[in-house]
Amino acid sequence: MLFLRLPENQRGRDFVIGDIHGYFDLFDNLLEQVSFDPRVDRLISVGDCIDRGPFSERVTEYLGLPWFFCLRGNHEDLLLDAVDHEPGAYDMWIRNGGIWSEHVHESLLLELAAHYRELPWALEVITRNGKVGVVHANPLTNMSWPDFANNLERNQLTLNERKSLAWSRERFKLLQRTQLYPGTVRADPIAGVHRVYVGHSIVREPSLCANVAFIDTGVYVGGRLSMVELASESVYSVEAPASEPAPSNIDW
Repeated sequence: MLFLRLPENQRGRDFVIGDIHGYFDLFDNLLEQVSFDPRVDRLISVGDCIDRGPFSERVTEYLGLPWFFCLRGNHEDLLLDAVDHEPGAYDMWIRNGGIWSEHVHESLLLELAAHYRELPWALEVITRNGKVGVVHANPLTNMSWPDFANNLERNQLTLNERKSLAWSRERFKLLQRTQLYPGTVRADPIAGVHRVYVGHSIVREPSLCANVAFIDTGVYVGGRLSMVELASESVYSVEAPASEPAPSNIDW
């Protein structure tokens, strides 16, 4: 599946969470904090559920659950490239938090790869505020959201365009410029959508660049794991353990 459309949740709440990176203990704490009800509530992950944190293998507890919707992030992409023996992919994955894979059975990695091949690159959900989009890293800026959604759904985007959804920091760099030079740098919204939520690039606080919301608050560098309830746009966070060391040799 390339693109996923979710209907409006008329019975419960919808949440979107930033990069989990193996911190499923904190993820569980967040669900408890908001009294998450899996019978009616839904949870959308921007991707990067694995690597760098302590419990990456626990992702298998959630994949396939009817209330858990995950996108393909760059760390899911790294696992797939490593499993597919792409040149240099395994070393890059290990450098960027994949070391946990050496302590689990190969069958688990193959199981994850099978799931990840079916993950969408993007999704949209109908909310009381209108359409809300989610991609891992960077929405395409050269087309409206409806055009993007239709092109992705019909497999009419190039491989580089799809990969940019999981890897690019173009919009994040624009966010940084708007913060450095307020009032002098303009960020245009993505047309045809109320909000687009992304992770991938770490922000101290959830931050808006026009209608693109960055919600990766750096749990693996001693920050927080953050989640947003889509209808109210309320933010919920849990702190990472204070003793967490900052990782080194990070490429992505």
